[in-house]
This record gives sequence, structure tokens and C-alpha cells, in this order.
Amino acid sequence: MAEAKIVILGVGGLGCAALEHLGQFVLQGNVRTVAASTSAAELRAASAEHKVLLGFELAGGEGCGGNSELAREATMLSKQDLLETLADTDLVLMIAGMGGGHGLGAAPAITTMLAELKIPVLAFVATPFNFEGKRRNQLSEQGIAALLQTGCAVVVLPNDQLSAALGAGFSLQQAFSAIHQVLYQLLCALLEMLSELGLINLDFNDFVQVISHNGLAVVGIADIAAEDSIPMILQRLLNNPLIKCQSVHSAQAALLHLAADNTFKLEQFEATGSYLAQQIPSANLILQGLTLRSDSARRGSVLLLACGIRHHQPLC
Repeated sequence: MAEAKIVILGVGGLGCAALEHLGQFVLQGNVRTVAASTSAAELRAASAEHKVLLGFELAGGEGCGGNSELAREATMLSKQDLLETLADTDLVLMIAGMGGGHGLGAAPAITTMLAELKIPVLAFVATPFNFEGKRRNQLSEQGIAALLQTGCAVVVLPNDQLSAALGAGFSLQQAFSAIHQVLYQLLCALLEMLSELGLINLDFNDFVQVISHNGLAVVGIADIAAEDSIPMILQRLLNNPLIKCQSVHSAQAALLHLAADNTFKLEQFEATGSYLAQQIPSANLILQGLTLRSDSARRGSVLLLACGIRHHQPLC
């Protein structure tokens, strides 16, 4: 098929902030950025090629004030604008914050529209800090559940795990920049995988096949140092505190892409796949690809995506 058309969609305040960070970089491939919010101020701050002000006649461009029903109605009022903006797209990577109006109201309304268009969605959502109160955490749970009901794969990024992942010495701005940087690295690794021809190739349809397994998802990227064991890297990725999931072993599908130099051995490739299969015994689909790099100056890397994870405990 022709090069896949990918949209990075930021919804609400956190989504717009993430696009502002991503705007500092050049993303390869056929990628567009779209921001959607009831707040005109949030859209002005977002670095996006296309901006959709949701329900101006209802919210007046002043935001939704945490009111999820207002955000949902505003999104439905802007349905035509959203459909025109997102039409002719092969994949949407959505970024949103949970616990407020856009997370529970706007984001699920948009993924419902995308499901009607049969456009696959991988959503990255950030959950509130515990100190923000029971109400916001309940709204966050409801928002994630609503996204899952629309059939998309959802990666949960818990704000409460920032200290565990980064250390207490980080400033708040550095911590949020770290989350944005994680998103950027994942997007770059994904786009690189889709654009490069590998020795054992993984293409766009392989990726879509994995994220079509509805449920929570875990995604991670890591460099390979000379002393690293790839199974140990996988273990760190599966247990990354920035990617919260208590039941990763229940994943139904996984995609694993390795980039390495020409000395990479068959036994390493087999050992990596075997280790992943042991960690996710419920998986009915594991796709593993390999790209050999002739440039010895570039470090090897591991990209992991596991989808279709069931959860039975609160996420927030």
C-alpha cells in the first residue's frame, strides 16, 4: 500500500500541551498534527497543522470547566469539522488527559466517530495525581472505560508514577517534559519501523492488526547497549512505572521490533521472542521484526507494543 497517513491528535489541555512539545521536532513520514479543544487559548498554544475549536456556539471558546457533558455536546456540534479534518486518515494516535471534561466527554466522542469511519486508534492518556481527589480519579476511570468501549487500544500514563520513574529531584516542568519526550521517542520509533524495510519486516497492517485487539496497551522503546540482554530490556519495558498496567501478562497480541547491527545472531532473535511469549502467555498473536543497520555508529533499539490487556483493578 501507499505510505500510511497518520494523524497525531491532541485533545484538551494535555493533548494540546503535548503537541506544543512535539512541535519542536520534525516527524518523518506522512504525519499530520491536529488539536481539538473547547478552549481557544489551549488551541493557540498548540503547535498543530489543524485546529478544531469544539462547540463554539455552546462553550464560546472558554473551555468546558471540567463538565464532561458540555465537552461531549460541544464535540458533537463540531462533528462535521472533525470528520472533514480526520477523513482520509489511516491511523490516529490520540493524546488526552483523563479526569476532566475533555477526557470523559470529548475524547470518547471523537473515538466513536473514528470507529464509524473504521480508522484505528491508539490512545495515550494521562491519569491524575492521587492528591487531585477521588472525584477526578473516578472521572478518569470512567473516561478510560468509555474509550475502551469504542474499540481503541489505550496506553495509560499515570502522573502518580512520575517520582518512581524519574526520581524525586525532578522539577514538575522536567517531569511533564519527560512524559512528552517518551511520547516523542515512541512516535519516532513507530514511524521509523513503518518506513524502513527490515530483514524481517513489520508493516502498517501488522501494527493495525495488533492494536485492533481492544483493551489496555503497553508500549515502550529502549536503546540496546553492548552489555544489555534483550530479555532484560523487555522486562524493564513491561514493568515501566510510566506505563501503568497491572495485568500485562493477559495481553492478547504483541509487536516487537528490533533494530541491530549486522552481528545480531539468530539465537538472540529466538531468545527474545521466547522470553516475550513466556511473559504474555495469553497472546494469540506475537509479531517480531528485525531491521539490520549498516551504520555502526547508531545504537540498536527495541520497540515493544502489547495490546488487548484486561484490567480488573482501578487504574488511578
